[in-house]
Amino acid sequence: MYSRTIANYVFDAIARIAITEFAADPTVQVKVEAQTVKFVFKGKVLACFKKGDWNKLGQNNPTQASMSFIDADGLLRGLPPETAKVEFIWRPNSLQTRLESILVISRDGDKIVWGYRIPAELGKEAVQLPTPDQRSDAPADDDASDDLVKPKGLGAKKAKKED
Repeated sequence: MYSRTIANYVFDAIARIAITEFAADPTVQVKVEAQTVKFVFKGKVLACFKKGDWNKLGQNNPTQASMSFIDADGLLRGLPPETAKVEFIWRPNSLQTRLESILVISRDGDKIVWGYRIPAELGKEAVQLPTPDQRSDAPADDDASDDLVKPKGLGAKKAKKED
């Protein structure tokens, strides 16, 4: 129903898988925050997962934290200034039914400094985009049709008016 729903669903799936994958690695620090999760690799590389836009950049609301993250010289609280910052970018196809591409990028503002593509096949097993039949509001096949609203004249009996 809302354009943000699929992005939230995919981000949640990716975050849960990544947390499980990296939590046991002593060289990776997992930072679960209010609306995101970040990973610090060997104390030198900070990474996060983002849905990418048409020009392969992660979509961010312009907060102080996001601006510091995407600025190559931006400082992040609790991390040394030389910490590298990378984004794992996922992009759905135009119908938002499967992953089109997965990228790893480093950026400076709106400019990609470096990046490479990970084959989407490696991610499609891990994250399945929801289809209409997976929606929680979709009626089950065995739902009784008695609860449905019926237009006047199509099976609804008129009540007799008594004087």
